[in-house]
Amino acid sequence: MTAGQSSRHIEALQSLRGIAALVVAVSHLSTFYEIPTAIRLTIDTVLNAHASVVVFYVLSGFVLTGSLVRSGLNPPSIKSFYLRRLYRLIPAMWVVTLISLALLMLLPPLGPRPKTSEWLESSNFGLPTPLILVASFLALKNNLIMPIWTVFIEFVASLFMPIFVAAAVHFRRALIPIVAVTGATPFVMAGWPHRLNSISDLWFFLLGVAVALSAPTVRAPRSSAFIALAGLIFFRGVLHYSYTGHVQSLSYGYMDPLPAVVEGLTAAVLISIIAQGKDYIHLLRHDASVWLGDISYSLYLVHFPIGLATAKLISSFFPQISAEQAALLMLGGALPTSILVSHALYRLIELPFIRLGSRNTTGARPDDTSPKKEQIAAP
Repeated sequence: MTAGQSSRHIEALQSLRGIAALVVAVSHLSTFYEIPTAIRLTIDTVLNAHASVVVFYVLSGFVLTGSLVRSGLNPPSIKSFYLRRLYRLIPAMWVVTLISLALLMLLPPLGPRPKTSEWLESSNFGLPTPLILVASFLALKNNLIMPIWTVFIEFVASLFMPIFVAAAVHFRRALIPIVAVTGATPFVMAGWPHRLNSISDLWFFLLGVAVALSAPTVRAPRSSAFIALAGLIFFRGVLHYSYTGHVQSLSYGYMDPLPAVVEGLTAAVLISIIAQGKDYIHLLRHDASVWLGDISYSLYLVHFPIGLATAKLISSFFPQISAEQAALLMLGGALPTSILVSHALYRLIELPFIRLGSRNTTGARPDDTSPKKEQIAAP
């Protein structure tokens, strides 16, 4: 498979991104309250949010590699690449930051009842200082959008992508050994200070580069797609069970490098299979899944501010209900609201700025102007 082939818009990959974003949203929204351990473990077993973030990274590396190779690794094209990334990532992020700020200012503080989780209580989601507000707009602080740190990693990875791709094209025969050796970075950086160890996440983008440039041409059996999917979902839980002898919430060992590396490899296998046009997972071809992929970036950004606003409303109007009932209200209210708001953001913010970025950059090939081609390149 050539880079040109791998860069074409593939709806199944769009769907994969959408499902990953939905997994993150449901996982986060279901964690607002202290629910029974058995329910918590069931949700964590099926909804591996960390693996979903890894899918975002590998998929971005895959798609952006195709975009860079297709447009040419020359200074004007690289400048256009950077500008298109800014148009793609910043507008929706800034709008959701403003939405979150408005909700924090308009709604009362979160009440003590129903009982929220330690995870939520340990987070600082109060009104930001001016300095924190500026940092939030730069994706440096997550006070307004909790998962914004992954978007910052997307910015950093986008900055290095032309270097990654140019080196991979020049040393293509050594690409797989290089990826194998650099796979040690999550282990080496595991003990580094929080956030600094996130540099190791760049390895997942390099995996995406390798898939785009060296996707296997051999026929992948049907079982390989489902084995890769099982690795994404269940490996972390199985590993933690082997550590402790009993089932653990997936928040246990969230930053462990071994499950992260396995998730990256299985994501790469799954993306490679889908990119070859294998239709083993029929759900990824459904129109609803593709639409979910379209709105996935906004859904990823907006679900937490809406969830926090919903929690404040629940504590104001239903302070006596149980945590389990509050969790059901949260999912029943915040999730569909997040999806509706995400659709509006996609139509009113994302699409116009994607088109604007394509028109206002030089070096873009004619087929780069389609908004669909840019969708799966966002986190």
